[in-house]
Amino acid sequence: MSVVAFDLRNPAAVAEQLDAANRGLAREAETPEEVVRLVVDLADAIAGGGDDGVAAVNPWLWIAVQGAALRAQSALREDDPRRRRQLRLALEQLRFLFARIADRAPVGEDRPSAEIARWLDETLATVSQQRKAELLGVGLRTFQRWIADRNGTTPSAADDRRLRVVARIVNQLRHSLTAPGVVGWFEYPRADLGGARPAELLDDPGRLEQLLGAAAASRGNVAA
Repeated sequence: MSVVAFDLRNPAAVAEQLDAANRGLAREAETPEEVVRLVVDLADAIAGGGDDGVAAVNPWLWIAVQGAALRAQSALREDDPRRRRQLRLALEQLRFLFARIADRAPVGEDRPSAEIARWLDETLATVSQQRKAELLGVGLRTFQRWIADRNGTTPSAADDRRLRVVARIVNQLRHSLTAPGVVGWFEYPRADLGGARPAELLDDPGRLEQLLGAAAASRGNVAA
């Protein structure tokens, strides 16, 4: 039996997989084994991929995803035809939620650098542009050129990577911290980063997963 691969960092693709599975389920008198496998694999991915795969997701939206995944699993324990009806409802809810996540992903890899820079500037509107430029490791004029509507400049490869890393972390923390609090988060040493400040690790690709995990932990602590 094949295993379904889910990349939670690509919510639009997950939504398409769910839609295809639900349409296939509608054509069958009984629940196909591949649909059962899909539900199990997606639930496993959701249970194990929250800190990384949905680093940029609104935490309350992610709670709804987890609830829908549990309902889909519960439906598998029902007898047909009740199983099919409950499962179709849960799959449609999951499809809707992942499509909504995709619509709200302002820092996706497919977004141009200028859009991400402008989003960051707007999201941290109460923080000075000078401070935002320092966080990104560039001068104020450089940052202002990035966000210019006309005649803007494009970041170098290294600057673009740091911009996207910062944006992913900001998009996660903004749900639980004020804009100044988000920026301040980068400056405090953290035990889960070996005593390093997050800002010190932004240019190290090997520490990205740790940074995202630390941001997820901070978000969870605030929510608790």
